[in-house]
Amino acid sequence: MLTFAYPAFLGALFALAVPIILHLLNRNHSQTLVFPSIQFLQKTALPREGRRKLRDLLLLLIRMLLFTLLILLLARPQWQKKEAPNATSSGRKGLLFLLDQSVSMRTAGQRARIQKIITEQMKAYSDWDCGLIGFSQEPKIIFRPSQKASQQILKWANNDLSFSFLTGDPDSALKQAAVLLSPYDKKRLLVLSDCQSNTWKNISAALSVDTEISFFPELALPPHNAAIIQVHSTPLNHKKLRLTVELQNFGDSEENRTLSVRLGSQHQQQHVSIGPQKNTFAIFIFDQKDILIQGNAKLDLDAMPFDDQYSFWCGNPIQQKILAVLDDSPKNSQASALEFFFLQKAMNTKTAKSYNLFSIQSIDSSLLSAINLDDCQQLFLLGCAEHLSSDTWQKITTFIKQGGSLFITPGSSPQTALHLMQQCGLTKTRFLGIIGSDSKQAGLGLGWVQPDSCLGRLFTPQHPSDLFLFALHKYVHVSTPNQPNEKIILKTLDQRPALLQWTLEKGNAYFFTFNFTPQWSDFVLSQSFLPTINELCRCAIGEQTLSKKLYCGQTPPHYEQLNGTQDQPDRPINYSEPGLYQIGAHPIEYHIDPKESHLEVSKIDNLKRFLTRGINKGLPQAEYASPANPPIKLWKWTAILLALMVLLEGIAMTTMDRKDTKH
Repeated sequence: MLTFAYPAFLGALFALAVPIILHLLNRNHSQTLVFPSIQFLQKTALPREGRRKLRDLLLLLIRMLLFTLLILLLARPQWQKKEAPNATSSGRKGLLFLLDQSVSMRTAGQRARIQKIITEQMKAYSDWDCGLIGFSQEPKIIFRPSQKASQQILKWANNDLSFSFLTGDPDSALKQAAVLLSPYDKKRLLVLSDCQSNTWKNISAALSVDTEISFFPELALPPHNAAIIQVHSTPLNHKKLRLTVELQNFGDSEENRTLSVRLGSQHQQQHVSIGPQKNTFAIFIFDQKDILIQGNAKLDLDAMPFDDQYSFWCGNPIQQKILAVLDDSPKNSQASALEFFFLQKAMNTKTAKSYNLFSIQSIDSSLLSAINLDDCQQLFLLGCAEHLSSDTWQKITTFIKQGGSLFITPGSSPQTALHLMQQCGLTKTRFLGIIGSDSKQAGLGLGWVQPDSCLGRLFTPQHPSDLFLFALHKYVHVSTPNQPNEKIILKTLDQRPALLQWTLEKGNAYFFTFNFTPQWSDFVLSQSFLPTINELCRCAIGEQTLSKKLYCGQTPPHYEQLNGTQDQPDRPINYSEPGLYQIGAHPIEYHIDPKESHLEVSKIDNLKRFLTRGINKGLPQAEYASPANPPIKLWKWTAILLALMVLLEGIAMTTMDRKDTKH
């Protein structure tokens, strides 16, 4: 049986009249002959009927065939062989419901509409084998196609039909549907979905071309929706807290809503207006609590109520313990204490991002060997690395391997410090000398930052800073090996390392080639010192100390203490729905993916045409169900014949021009 992928192009066959009209309008061009005298020639009128007769019938036929082949090529012809009936598939009819259970289906009245559709379709196809597949992030065969499943599907739809809080991915479900329908002579797939574009845009599955697919427009998304996207908290002075609620309108008309926010026993509300396809922010000021408490933001409900509520954690973040080790030798104790002064000032500045995130303490280097490092997360060796014993360095190395962060500044003997670090396997960086002197010199400074590092993302050309403007009086000259675990974060103007990062299993060590005193550089006096130290410390701990925001369906993180003990959640985590949890001291938030709030939909006709395109050559054939005799694509042969016709038409034109020239 001959079929066409795009039969609408066949209407262009009426254009076959064009060559006939052109031939009828064609006239022979008169030729001028030179005569010595025309006085003996008689005037004769040309016969008018001869001008409208068809000539060059072969050329006319070739051009008509050329037009026909061009139209057929656009229509994409294919030949579908009829399958021979057999004992297993002859006359069998299979009907399968494909139910979208993603969170976007949680619209008002959607459950009742689906129940009505299932009831009506079961009556219309009472003699078919019926089945049902549901999908959200993963597919689930609820009922395999059979005659017995019909009543079970009706009972399930009335009693157990539900939707998840997860995003939708129909691809695997479509592949399973193709397999379940493959034994049947007649195949019908009823898709119960709102056809949200985010759900249906990344499909690779294909069904057999003889599968009839039906969608239901009554399940479409509502025209209006406003949602709470996220909530931010910012500590203020006088024990106040600012909550910023981000709202988004996904519809094409303005939304006027009431927003309520509850934080512990405190409660406030505002009336907000959100323009079409716009975002807006609502600000609330609450009294700050010293403990971690739960909050909730809520909009008055619309047709998509699942995104009108947002639960969050609020309060002081978990403080990370920083231990600063100072040089207690009489010669360098004053310089080391000065470094600690600048470091402490940077970490405790209220305008810093890390304010109230870290608690910093100091000890003398002679006491480090007796300290239990399990109680701290970050360690600063301020000019004292060369005074530590080999056993202490092995202890520090274990601290880094378990996920700790180490920051090192040079002291009086950086050569000895690097040698000790090489012995414990921390680095292979070699000491080459010290460039500069104690006297302040011009011409030394920083000249490059690694673009892919946390500092590279902080100091960008779009955000000017004085990182490359302060004077660098002296620094340690080192040679770094080409190792994947040793990176250069900052370079001097003469392209020598200024800050190195060494990765060791779960942790990192950072080595500054200059220390935090004005004798080495003006770095501590620059505006870049505070954000640099803050960003390095924040990147070292990642997001573990802040409220971790996850989308429903994502696996909860694992938190380990430095001694290897794994933190446990306060209660079993159901990560398939929104909720607030604590893993050890770490707050966790689960939210609905905002993509499910969008109102864009896929066109049903495009989906039908795409799904029944047949086997996708880019994927294994075993993943799909297709007819036993797949359709034979004829468009390639049509293209070859079209090329031959073009060549033949050119030959015919050349031959006829030669004949006309001879005559």
